Amino acid sequence: MIPRERVWLGVLVALSALAVVTFGVWSIRAGALSISLREAGPHGDRIQIWVPGAVIEGAIFLLPDAVIEHASEEALNWVPVARRMMAEFDRLPDFPIVRVESGRECVLIEKEGRQLLIDVTDAGDKVRLRIPTGIVRAALRRLDHHQGSRSESIVLGPI
Repeated sequence: MIPRERVWLGVLVALSALAVVTFGVWSIRAGALSISLREAGPHGDRIQIWVPGAVIEGAIFLLPDAVIEHASEEALNWVPVARRMMAEFDRLPDFPIVRVESGRECVLIEKEGRQLLIDVTDAGDKVRLRIPTGIVRAALRRLDHHQGSRSESIVLGPI
């Protein structure tokens, strides 16, 4: 007969493994935010930052309400448009959303897979952002949550 302690240890190990696998699958599914900067010239800096999308999605909900309030003032008019766009986004083939060129400057925003790709080029300097759609959806959910709690406080008044 197996001692009770070994059974509990086995259960604990199994649950820990399940948690690691679940987090791994969630992280892979969420993608990663990638920011790349390349300055022109032979001594130009090259910076690359990679952050798992799951971390950013979680962090969005930890933002203080004051930050969301400020963002909400600018973004609330565009939330319905963004929500509608995101509802169809993953089903669409890859395509350029907007391209603006002026002299040696260029801004390109396009859909690539399940990511929003933003390229900005200016006199040889280049900035590239890859934003997983999950991050955009998390931001929209946070704005919705803030807007809902704000409308409740308006209806109920201060407590």
